[in-house]
Amino acid sequence: MSFTEVFGFAEGDPEQPGEPLRPPWWGPLDHELGVAIPQGIVLARSERGAIGLSHAIAHPSGVLFEFLAHARGPTHAEANRLFHEQHMFEDEELPDGLLRLGMELPDGARVSNLGGWRAQSRAMSADEEPEGPVLFPSAGGGGTSSGERTSV
Repeated sequence: MSFTEVFGFAEGDPEQPGEPLRPPWWGPLDHELGVAIPQGIVLARSERGAIGLSHAIAHPSGVLFEFLAHARGPTHAEANRLFHEQHMFEDEELPDGLLRLGMELPDGARVSNLGGWRAQSRAMSADEEPEGPVLFPSAGGGGTSSGERTSV
C-alpha cells in the first residue's frame, strides 16, 4: 500500500469521514492541525534537571500542552522507572516518579493530571460532558535516555 493510499490522497473513491469515535473533550479531531504557540517557559529547575512548557497547540475544542522534563545522571533503571511511572498508575497510588501537573484557569477552575487512567477512561466513556475542564496525557513521545541525560 502506498503513502497516498493510506492518507487518502490517491485518486478514486474518496471516503467521507464518519462521526468522531471520541467525544470533543477528549481532544482535537483527526483533521484539525491547530495553531502552535511557542512558549519556552522553565517551570522548575534544580541542579539535576528542569521542567518546562515547550509549546501549546490551540484547537476549537481545547489546548494541547507539550511539557518537558530533563534530568541529569539517572541510572538506566531509574530512567526506565520514570518512563513507566508517567503512564501506569491508579487513582489512589501515585508513584514517586510521576510528574504532577496542574493549572488554574482564568475563571478559577483547576485541573490536574492526578486522576489516573481511571478518570481518563470515565471521561472517555461518559455520555455527558464532564463538569469543568479535563487534563489528559496525549501522544506522549515516550522519552529518551542516554548515559548522562533523561528526557520525559
